[in-house]
Amino acid sequence: MGTYSNALHITECVLRIQDLAVLALSGEDVDTRIAMVIGDAYFNFAHSLPCDLEGDLLLLKRRLQNISDMTHPCLPHYKKNLEFAFALIDVNQRCT
Repeated sequence: MGTYSNALHITECVLRIQDLAVLALSGEDVDTRIAMVIGDAYFNFAHSLPCDLEGDLLLLKRRLQNISDMTHPCLPHYKKNLEFAFALIDVNQRCT
């Protein structure tokens, strides 16, 4: 049996958050939608087999942090929303 990976779902979450961060550049309030993306990620990671919730959340958080760190200073609203997203992620979660 092959190893299951949530890499595709992590990429989808990152892209959804980036899309929302772009919307924030035009003044939209996207905090609730970003929180929903993170909540969906928690749910999907917790219900995947085998469950590596902590590892998946850590990977998602690091990818968002890396993108935020590389964001140009002229895009503070974009960066703020990426930082908001990775601040919501608690990597000390365990599968139940």
